This record gives sequence, C-alpha cells and structure tokens, in this order.
Amino acid sequence: MRVVLGMLLVLGITAGDVRGGDDVEYTVFPVPSGTFSTTGRNPYWVLEPGYHLVYAGESDGVQEGLEVTVLDETRVVDGVETRVVLERHFEDGEIVEISRNWLAIDRATGSIYYFGEEVDIYEDGVVVSNDGAWEAGVDGAMAGVLMPGRPLVGDRYYQEVAVGVAQDRAQHLSLNESRVTPAGCFHDLLTVRETTPLHPDDESFKRYAPGVGLVQDDVLELVEVGFIGIDESALDQPVEFTHRFPGTDPVTFSSRGSTPYWILEPGFRLILEGEEDGAEERVIITVLDQTECLLGIETRVVLEHHFSDDELVEVSRNWFAIHDPSGALFYFGEDVDIIEDGVVVSHDGAWRAGEDGARPGITMPGLPIVGSRYYQEVASGAALDRAEHITLAGSVDTPAGSFSDVLVVEETSGLNPDELGIKKYAQGIGLVVDGPAELIFYGYVDLGAGPIYFQDFESYLEGANPLGWVDTAAQSSLEVTDLFNVQFVGGTRAFHTASTETNIHSHYNGLLPSGSGYEYSGRLWISSGQGGVGVTFFSDYPHSHRYYRLRRYHLNSFHITADGSEITGGDVDTSVVPSAHAWYRFRVRVEDVGTRTEIRARVWLDGTPEPEGWSADCFDDSPTRMTGGTIGVWSYFHGSKAWDELEVRPLAD
Repeated sequence: MRVVLGMLLVLGITAGDVRGGDDVEYTVFPVPSGTFSTTGRNPYWVLEPGYHLVYAGESDGVQEGLEVTVLDETRVVDGVETRVVLERHFEDGEIVEISRNWLAIDRATGSIYYFGEEVDIYEDGVVVSNDGAWEAGVDGAMAGVLMPGRPLVGDRYYQEVAVGVAQDRAQHLSLNESRVTPAGCFHDLLTVRETTPLHPDDESFKRYAPGVGLVQDDVLELVEVGFIGIDESALDQPVEFTHRFPGTDPVTFSSRGSTPYWILEPGFRLILEGEEDGAEERVIITVLDQTECLLGIETRVVLEHHFSDDELVEVSRNWFAIHDPSGALFYFGEDVDIIEDGVVVSHDGAWRAGEDGARPGITMPGLPIVGSRYYQEVASGAALDRAEHITLAGSVDTPAGSFSDVLVVEETSGLNPDELGIKKYAQGIGLVVDGPAELIFYGYVDLGAGPIYFQDFESYLEGANPLGWVDTAAQSSLEVTDLFNVQFVGGTRAFHTASTETNIHSHYNGLLPSGSGYEYSGRLWISSGQGGVGVTFFSDYPHSHRYYRLRRYHLNSFHITADGSEITGGDVDTSVVPSAHAWYRFRVRVEDVGTRTEIRARVWLDGTPEPEGWSADCFDDSPTRMTGGTIGVWSYFHGSKAWDELEVRPLAD
C-alpha cells in the first residue's frame, strides 16, 4: 500500500528485525482485541465507504496518477473484520498496479491498523507479479499501524510487519507544515518520512491534512477528494476520458497568450448566432482585462453572455490560464447566473477549482490530436464536461468567413451522458461553431471604452422589469416583492418606483467586478421634497441586510450611511439638498484597501459641471466593514423616485 500509519508499545520482534540499519528502533504495535471497527476516522485518515482521493504528478518524464477508494466491502483477516481500500496506480495513463488493502480502526485509540494487501503488478495490461502482497496471521506477519489516533513528532513505527516481504516504517517529522495542491491549500500538515529495511537507501515523504488525509506523496499531489458512488467493476479499468493532467505549479502558467485554437488576450471577442428550437440564440465571449488568483495561479477572466430571443438568459465569468510547457489552456471554473424574466434564478453549473474537490480541466490542449479524450471540467456533481477530437481537417462557412483545417470536437457530460454537442475551432481565431450558433464577429474591442455594467433603460417598455434587478420589501432588503419598474420620468425612460413605503430596495443581482472596488455612477430624481432617495453599494444581497448607502433622507442633504456596519471616520455629507422634479447626478467610489473600506462621493445638478473634488470622503475600519458586494437603489416614504444611466466601472490597478 502506498499510503501511511502509527502509535507506541513494543511487541516481540527482535531488535535486528526492527532496527534495519537505523540508530533508533521502530515500534511494532500490539493488536488490540475486540475493539476494532471497519468504519470511522481519525484526525488524518477517513475510513468510510465511498471516500475517494485522486493524486497526480510527474517523475522522470512519466505522468503518474494514484486513486484511493474506500470500498463498501469487508474481509476477515487474522480474526478481525477489516475494510477493503482499493488503490490504482497509473503511469502515462496505463494501470501499473492495483492493490486491495485491509484496514480497521481501533475504537479505543483511533489508530488505523493495516492487516495486509493483495497486489497485482501490471505490464502492458497483463498481471506479471504480486510483489509486496502480505497478510497478517500468515507466515508470521502481523498487523502494523497506518495512522496513529494521536500522532506525535518523533514517533517511529512499523506500518507493515511481514519480514522479508513488506516492512515499511514511518517517522513523524512535524505537525505544522502547509502545502498548496490542485485540490486546495492545506495547513497543520503531518509530515512523515518512510523507509524500509528491505531497501535501506530508499526514503519517501508524505504529508497528511487534518480531516482530509494524504495530500502529498513525494511527487504525487492531491487533485480531488470527496465521496463517490462506488461502481467496483468500473474501478478495475482505466478511465475512458483523461482527467490527470500536468502538475499545476503556478510558475508554469500565464494569464494571457494564445494557442493554435484559442486566444486569451484582453479585448478579444467572439460573437456567435444561430437558431435552436425556434429561438434565436446569441453568445458573446469577451476576454477581460481582469485576473483572479485560483490555487495560487493567476487566471484570466473571460466573460460570456448568452441571449435567447434577445433576452439575457445566462452570464458567466470563466477563469483560464495557459500551461507554458505544454501550451494547453486550463479551465479553473466559472461563476454562473441563470436568468429568467430578468431575475437570477440559479447558479447551476458554477464551480471553482480547489473547492469541494473540484480541480482544473483542459479546455484546449496545446497540440490537439485526433482521438484525444479529456475532461474540460472536473467538478463532481456540478460540472463534468468532456471532449473528444474528431478531426483536424474540417471546413465550415460562417457569416464571419470560411475556414479550413478546422478542429471538430464532440462534447459530452458525465452528468448527462445522452447529451451531445459539436464545437468547431479555426486556427488563429478559436470557436467558430457551437451547435447551431455560427461565428458572426471576431476581433479586438476597446475594453476601456465602456463600463462593466451600464443601463439607461431606453430598451425597455413602460412597466417592464429590467434584467438582473430584484426588488425587496419595506424594512427588509431580502424579502422579494415587486415595487420597481421602468417608467417615462422627467423626459426619459428610467427605473422608477411610486411606492411610498419606507426602506424599500431594488438590488442588481448580476455579475460585477471581483476586484477590491468599483465606481458607481448615474442620476436620480424625486417628486417630493420630503421623500428619501439613494443608492446602495458593497451590498451583501442576497445574503444579509448589510450595505453602504448614499442617500437623501427626508429633508436632509445627500450623505453616506452604513447598514450592518458603521462609518468610523471622515466626512459623510455632500451638502447637496435636492429639489423636487430635478435630475441629480452622483458618483461613488468604494474600495477595500486592506485595513479599511474607503468611500468617496459627489452629487451635482444634472446639466452643470461635475465637481472636481469629493464632497464626501469617509471610511469604515470597523470589524464589521464590507469589502465587496453588489449595487442597488433605495427609496423612502413621500413621492415617486427614479434612477437612470446606472454605470459600474472597476477601479484601475
């Protein structure tokens, strides 16, 4: 077995048997009587059916993989009922070893005992030996300990006690290391040095995370962990689609660049259109001048909008990086908003490498080969898209041009095996066909020419609810209602409410910049000098009633307030008192600067020059401060209120 063990009390083997060339003896643990269980866990080992760990790494140019699965199967060994743990070891995608290991947990101490293993060594798909197999109670072999219930630095013990066959032993070096793997960042690691008297010059190092188990085994790193449904027949065969990729060392990735079939440069845009089931579909893909760090890797944000009959139905922020040695485009996940009638109704398909066992997939290999099969998304239960290369010699005519030497890719999903999609990629451009949608535009656009969000409401009919906005009730910024819509106000179409209820909101529930802050601007209007009108920002909607707000309250001037936190310093007042039936422009800059959240604002009469300075300049350095969030509008009591030309821009780096 390739994984590890431990505890303390010496049991009768001669010093020569256990010393094995080291200066200090290794402990052989006594096997307790009547206190074993086949299911349980200790701080560094999970012995529960369905628990599954996947590892990958490279050694001497060989791509190695290891899968460990706790089976729903037991076996009696040396009078003890044990749990069967299956291990499969791969080299360059080929199985080289399968072992069935027998473990049990001592209920009294929490130690995991190791009772032996069956081993099959493979060459070219054929079993050639059973080297390393042993069984407690046979030929003098005894159970060892795979992991003590309470590990201590300095512990030394035998994991396998089968003289001349299997004598792995462990030494605890530390309990405080940290490691980043493709499966996430882990702290307070138990570091173990393993040796064997059968090969005195060999040693290996393993690291275990509390609550998880083994996260590093020499070159192998944890890439996936979690519980799975167990199909033991499938576990006897290699996987059909590759999901073990080169190690994700941050220094080997770039957040911009291009591959033969993908351009990951800020400002590059693709637009595809087509008809499906009687609806006109439109997809806009834009590479943003934004990055986000995932698994310690700087990834590029790619924004995708999907329209059906001119209605926005999905917005996603996708994270990509190019693996420099191979040229492969890795996919690190996506945020997803599914939209119905202008309201975000779900986030189906969202996933993020490093969370819940998800890990990076590959969107496009650096050197595509006909017949290649691989996973693009590796998020069990959430996103398992996979690809197969059909041909490199395709051709296609699209509104944007005719293309030859096209890569044709068949896409399926492990979640919906009966669904099939076809995508086509042209060299130097990228995606030119996605199902019924064909390329109508490709090229670079000026990302600096427009905001990340803008809405002037001119495209909506009166009474319409604008896309992405959710209204909430009086005295509650979470209870959904319907109090705002588009109306003709003050000579223009605008977002409007005629409600005189107190403290009502509408929140933008779409995607905004993920950086440290943004600038929120627009204009607002009120019909009564006694009413309240304002905007919210860094709002925690839909999670809580927490936000910052620029508001005019009753007869007062526009000023900054906080709900769920507090403004702890600076000047909150703009000194601008609005008149009824007049438009006023506002600009708010909010930013998390690490130790505090800084807020600046100015308000001025529409049609007059924008002031140069900030009339309100304040901050929140309290423990409850907000560090990010969405935008919204706010209304209070008398009169009708309206908002127009709402715009959000990310702050410059």
